[in-house]
Amino acid sequence: MRRKPLIVLITVALLGVGVALLAHGPHRGPAPSGSDEWSAYGRDPLGSRSSPLTEITRGNVGELEVAWTYHTGETGPEYATRQRTSFEATPIVVDGVMYVSTPLGRVIALDPETGTERWVFQPNPAVDRQVRFGDFTNRGVSTWLDSAATPGAPCRRRIFLATIDARLIGLDGHDGHPCAGFGEGGTVDLRRGLRNSPFEVAEYEETSPPAVITVSW
Repeated sequence: MRRKPLIVLITVALLGVGVALLAHGPHRGPAPSGSDEWSAYGRDPLGSRSSPLTEITRGNVGELEVAWTYHTGETGPEYATRQRTSFEATPIVVDGVMYVSTPLGRVIALDPETGTERWVFQPNPAVDRQVRFGDFTNRGVSTWLDSAATPGAPCRRRIFLATIDARLIGLDGHDGHPCAGFGEGGTVDLRRGLRNSPFEVAEYEETSPPAVITVSW
Protein backbone atom coordinates (compact mmCIF):
# COMPACT_ATOMS: atom_id res chain seq x y z
CA MET A 1 0.00 0.00 0.00
CA ARG A 2 1.39 3.38 -1.02
CA ARG A 3 2.10 5.69 1.86
CA LYS A 4 0.04 8.83 1.77
CA PRO A 5 1.75 12.21 2.11
CA LEU A 6 0.69 14.19 5.14
CA ILE A 7 1.12 17.94 4.95
CA VAL A 8 1.78 19.77 8.17
CA LEU A 9 1.52 23.56 7.96
CA ILE A 10 2.84 25.69 10.77
CA THR A 11 2.39 29.44 10.94
CA VAL A 12 5.33 31.13 12.60
CA ALA A 13 6.43 34.68 13.26
CA LEU A 14 9.27 35.75 10.98
CA LEU A 15 11.00 39.12 11.13
CA GLY A 16 12.69 40.89 8.27
CA VAL A 17 12.11 41.30 4.55
CA GLY A 18 14.04 39.23 2.02
CA VAL A 19 15.62 41.00 -0.95
CA ALA A 20 17.77 38.21 -2.38
CA LEU A 21 15.52 37.86 -5.43
CA LEU A 22 17.66 40.57 -6.95
CA ALA A 23 20.16 37.81 -7.74
CA HIS A 24 17.59 35.40 -9.16
CA GLY A 25 18.14 34.89 -12.87
CA PRO A 26 15.36 34.24 -15.44
CA HIS A 27 13.51 30.98 -14.93
CA ARG A 28 13.27 28.95 -18.12
CA GLY A 29 11.28 25.94 -17.01
CA PRO A 30 11.48 23.39 -14.22
CA ALA A 31 15.00 22.43 -13.19
CA PRO A 32 15.68 19.00 -11.66
CA SER A 33 17.96 20.51 -9.03
CA GLY A 34 15.74 23.49 -8.32
CA SER A 35 18.84 25.67 -8.34
CA ASP A 36 17.14 28.41 -10.36
CA GLU A 37 14.04 28.56 -8.17
CA TRP A 38 13.18 30.50 -5.04
CA SER A 39 10.74 28.05 -3.51
CA ALA A 40 10.47 29.41 0.03
CA TYR A 41 10.53 32.68 1.96
CA GLY A 42 14.25 32.25 2.61
CA ARG A 43 14.91 30.66 -0.82
CA ASP A 44 14.86 27.07 0.54
CA PRO A 45 13.48 25.23 3.61
CA LEU A 46 16.70 25.92 5.54
CA GLY A 47 16.52 29.65 4.82
CA SER A 48 19.85 30.07 3.01
CA ARG A 49 18.58 33.42 1.66
CA SER A 50 21.01 33.41 -1.25
CA SER A 51 20.93 32.08 -4.80
CA PRO A 52 23.63 29.75 -6.19
CA LEU A 53 23.26 31.36 -9.63
CA THR A 54 26.36 33.16 -10.85
CA GLU A 55 25.12 35.32 -13.73
CA ILE A 56 24.98 38.39 -11.47
CA THR A 57 28.29 39.19 -9.80
CA ARG A 58 29.89 42.01 -7.84
CA GLY A 59 31.41 43.16 -11.10
CA ASN A 60 28.16 43.60 -13.03
CA VAL A 61 25.54 44.21 -10.36
CA GLY A 62 25.84 47.95 -10.98
CA GLU A 63 24.65 47.44 -14.55
CA LEU A 64 21.29 45.94 -13.59
CA GLU A 65 18.22 47.64 -15.01
CA VAL A 66 14.55 47.36 -14.12
CA ALA A 67 13.05 44.63 -16.30
CA TRP A 68 9.41 45.23 -15.35
CA THR A 69 7.20 46.71 -12.65
CA TYR A 70 3.92 45.38 -11.32
CA HIS A 71 1.47 47.30 -9.14
CA THR A 72 -0.83 45.37 -6.80
CA GLY A 73 -3.26 48.29 -6.82
CA GLU A 74 -3.82 48.18 -3.07
CA THR A 75 -2.89 51.84 -2.69
CA GLY A 76 -6.08 52.75 -4.53
CA PRO A 77 -9.16 54.14 -2.73
CA GLU A 78 -11.09 50.89 -3.24
CA TYR A 79 -8.59 49.19 -0.89
CA ALA A 80 -8.44 51.92 1.75
CA THR A 81 -7.99 50.64 5.32
CA ARG A 82 -8.39 52.23 8.76
CA GLN A 83 -4.96 50.96 9.79
CA ARG A 84 -1.96 51.57 7.52
CA THR A 85 -0.83 48.52 5.56
CA SER A 86 2.74 47.74 4.47
CA PHE A 87 4.00 45.60 1.61
CA GLU A 88 6.66 43.23 2.99
CA ALA A 89 6.24 40.10 0.87
CA THR A 90 9.13 38.07 -0.53
CA PRO A 91 7.91 36.42 -3.75
CA ILE A 92 8.61 32.76 -4.48
CA VAL A 93 9.37 31.32 -7.92
CA VAL A 94 8.53 27.69 -8.76
CA ASP A 95 7.66 25.92 -12.02
CA GLY A 96 8.32 29.10 -13.96
CA VAL A 97 5.78 31.16 -12.02
CA MET A 98 6.24 33.94 -9.46
CA TYR A 99 3.77 34.08 -6.57
CA VAL A 100 3.39 37.14 -4.36
CA SER A 101 0.91 38.02 -1.60
CA THR A 102 -0.52 41.31 -0.38
CA PRO A 103 -1.54 42.69 3.05
CA LEU A 104 -5.22 42.14 2.20
CA GLY A 105 -4.70 38.44 1.54
CA ARG A 106 -4.67 38.52 -2.24
CA VAL A 107 -2.29 36.19 -4.10
CA ILE A 108 -0.96 37.15 -7.52
CA ALA A 109 0.75 34.83 -10.02
CA LEU A 110 3.12 36.50 -12.47
CA ASP A 111 5.39 35.55 -15.33
CA PRO A 112 8.82 36.12 -13.70
CA GLU A 113 10.44 37.23 -16.96
CA THR A 114 7.84 39.71 -18.18
CA GLY A 115 5.72 40.57 -15.14
CA THR A 116 2.59 39.49 -17.01
CA GLU A 117 -0.28 38.72 -14.66
CA ARG A 118 -1.50 35.11 -14.85
CA TRP A 119 -4.14 35.10 -12.15
CA VAL A 120 -5.23 36.89 -8.97
CA PHE A 121 -6.86 35.26 -5.96
CA GLN A 122 -9.19 37.31 -3.77
CA PRO A 123 -10.20 35.70 -0.44
CA ASN A 124 -13.93 35.31 0.14
CA PRO A 125 -15.00 36.90 2.36
CA ALA A 126 -12.48 39.66 1.87
CA VAL A 127 -10.27 40.77 4.74
CA ASP A 128 -12.17 43.36 6.79
CA ARG A 129 -10.44 46.65 5.98
CA GLN A 130 -12.02 48.35 8.98
CA VAL A 131 -10.15 46.22 11.53
CA ARG A 132 -7.07 47.89 13.01
CA PHE A 133 -4.61 45.00 12.79
CA GLY A 134 -1.41 45.80 14.67
CA ASP A 135 0.94 44.64 11.90
CA PHE A 136 -1.19 44.93 8.79
CA THR A 137 0.98 43.07 6.29
CA ASN A 138 1.71 39.70 4.70
CA ARG A 139 5.24 38.40 4.15
CA GLY A 140 4.63 35.76 1.53
CA VAL A 141 3.25 32.37 0.57
CA SER A 142 4.52 28.79 0.75
CA THR A 143 4.29 25.93 -1.72
CA TRP A 144 4.05 22.14 -1.87
CA LEU A 145 4.16 19.72 -4.81
CA ASP A 146 2.16 16.49 -4.67
CA SER A 147 4.65 14.31 -6.56
CA ALA A 148 2.20 11.38 -6.45
CA ALA A 149 -0.42 13.31 -8.43
CA THR A 150 -0.56 13.12 -12.20
CA PRO A 151 1.07 16.09 -13.97
CA GLY A 152 -1.65 18.59 -14.74
CA ALA A 153 -3.95 17.32 -12.00
CA PRO A 154 -5.79 20.01 -10.00
CA CYS A 155 -3.80 21.22 -6.98
CA ARG A 156 -0.72 19.13 -7.80
CA ARG A 157 1.21 22.33 -7.12
CA ARG A 158 -0.29 24.07 -4.12
CA ILE A 159 0.22 27.58 -2.84
CA PHE A 160 -0.52 28.21 0.84
CA LEU A 161 -1.42 31.59 2.29
CA ALA A 162 -2.01 32.67 5.89
CA THR A 163 -4.18 35.79 5.88
CA ILE A 164 -3.95 38.60 8.42
CA ASP A 165 -7.34 37.53 9.85
CA ALA A 166 -6.02 34.02 10.58
CA ARG A 167 -7.24 31.91 7.68
CA LEU A 168 -5.00 29.26 6.12
CA ILE A 169 -5.86 28.90 2.42
CA GLY A 170 -4.66 26.31 -0.08
CA LEU A 171 -4.70 27.30 -3.77
CA ASP A 172 -4.09 25.52 -7.05
CA GLY A 173 -0.80 26.95 -8.33
CA HIS A 174 -2.04 26.65 -11.91
CA ASP A 175 -5.16 28.80 -11.74
CA GLY A 176 -5.47 30.16 -8.19
CA HIS A 177 -8.67 28.27 -7.35
CA PRO A 178 -9.03 27.05 -3.74
CA CYS A 179 -8.17 23.36 -3.29
CA ALA A 180 -11.45 21.69 -2.32
CA GLY A 181 -9.71 18.85 -0.48
CA PHE A 182 -7.93 21.22 1.90
CA GLY A 183 -9.83 22.23 5.04
CA GLU A 184 -13.35 23.39 4.23
CA GLY A 185 -13.49 24.40 0.60
CA GLY A 186 -9.80 25.25 0.63
CA THR A 187 -9.68 27.13 3.94
CA VAL A 188 -8.78 26.32 7.56
CA ASP A 189 -9.91 28.70 10.30
CA LEU A 190 -6.85 29.12 12.54
CA ARG A 191 -8.94 30.68 15.30
CA ARG A 192 -10.95 27.51 15.80
CA GLY A 193 -9.85 25.51 18.82
CA LEU A 194 -7.59 28.16 20.33
CA ARG A 195 -7.16 27.71 24.08
CA ASN A 196 -7.53 31.44 24.62
CA SER A 197 -10.10 32.91 22.27
CA PRO A 198 -9.16 36.36 20.91
CA PHE A 199 -10.91 39.21 22.70
CA GLU A 200 -11.31 40.97 19.35
CA VAL A 201 -10.48 40.20 15.72
CA ALA A 202 -7.28 42.26 15.71
CA GLU A 203 -5.90 40.45 18.75
CA TYR A 204 -4.93 37.35 16.74
CA GLU A 205 -3.34 37.77 13.32
CA GLU A 206 -1.03 35.95 10.92
CA THR A 207 1.60 37.70 8.81
CA SER A 208 4.15 35.00 7.91
CA PRO A 209 4.33 32.27 5.26
CA PRO A 210 3.33 28.85 6.61
CA ALA A 211 6.09 26.28 7.14
CA VAL A 212 5.33 23.15 5.09
CA ILE A 213 6.57 19.80 6.41
CA THR A 214 5.88 16.61 4.47
CA VAL A 215 5.97 13.21 6.19
CA SER A 216 4.79 9.74 5.20
CA TRP A 217 2.45 7.55 7.19
